[in-house]
Amino acid sequence: DAGQTKEQDPHITFNVRTRWNDLNIPKFMASFSSLYFLEMSIAHPFEVVRANLQINKERYNFANGYKFFKGKRLRDVYIAFLPTTLGCIPGNLTYVLTYSFTSDYLQSLHDKNISTKVDGRQAAWVSMASAVVTDTIAVPFFCPVEVVSQRLIVQNPRQKTYRNSFHAIQKIFSEEGLKGFYKGVGPVLFNSIMGSVIWWTTYEEGKARLARYFTNDTKHGVVKKNNVAEGLAALLSGLIMTTFTNPLDVIRTRMQTSRVTVPNGSGSVSSSQGTISTIRSILTSEGPKGLFRGYTPRLGLSALYSLMFAYTYELCLDFA
Repeated sequence: DAGQTKEQDPHITFNVRTRWNDLNIPKFMASFSSLYFLEMSIAHPFEVVRANLQINKERYNFANGYKFFKGKRLRDVYIAFLPTTLGCIPGNLTYVLTYSFTSDYLQSLHDKNISTKVDGRQAAWVSMASAVVTDTIAVPFFCPVEVVSQRLIVQNPRQKTYRNSFHAIQKIFSEEGLKGFYKGVGPVLFNSIMGSVIWWTTYEEGKARLARYFTNDTKHGVVKKNNVAEGLAALLSGLIMTTFTNPLDVIRTRMQTSRVTVPNGSGSVSSSQGTISTIRSILTSEGPKGLFRGYTPRLGLSALYSLMFAYTYELCLDFA
């Protein structure tokens, strides 16, 4: 049929996924860890801005974001960089390896149990289920690192609660016990699962569909991986994810930094507050817009991080 579109072409198959059995795990882990360190060296200053804007009640935009950087020393914008980055490497490796294995396993089950022709794309339910499993396993690795790093980042430099990461760990444990490292774990887990479900589902489907339109030669009926398609899919995924998850991210940051004295004495919540009390406090003092505090810088951070993560992930898959 001459009117048939590319998307409807039954002869097209997509070769945009890397199978688990094709991975060299040691090579993948080494390359991903190295590129993750480079990735975070670029993204960390934006993370510092995001955390500070979400606890501060002053109105912020790009101009005020620039004002935040102005006059800061290099070590100020890279505060907690090493403990955050090195501490997150085990969690990130757990994250990407769990996702790769789970998605490949579930997709193989899907392909065996469908009556229609397998076209090589990852099913949406596979992306969703894999994201839920992955975050449930990985978040316990991330949460303690996030609590320490967030408190170091947002504390008032003139009235420091913690001297360094080791002092922060010791003080949190002595004053709050082990549960202090998992403060805000509910919002963290829910936010992480929700964000991953949105990101991976949009990304996996987007990179396949977009690759179809960036492939010049499909006479053999195979659409291959395409870097431009991966980049665009990552940016779109980051935009959608950030819009839906920013309120949860604000709640997480407020809860994790509740015992820290912050600049101007604003933005912190009582250490006894749980998730519901934190939400009520934000709505009472700031209104609904308080839940979107730091949205603009987080949107920029999410676009940057999504792009870097997607290329890091795909490059390491190809390399391994």
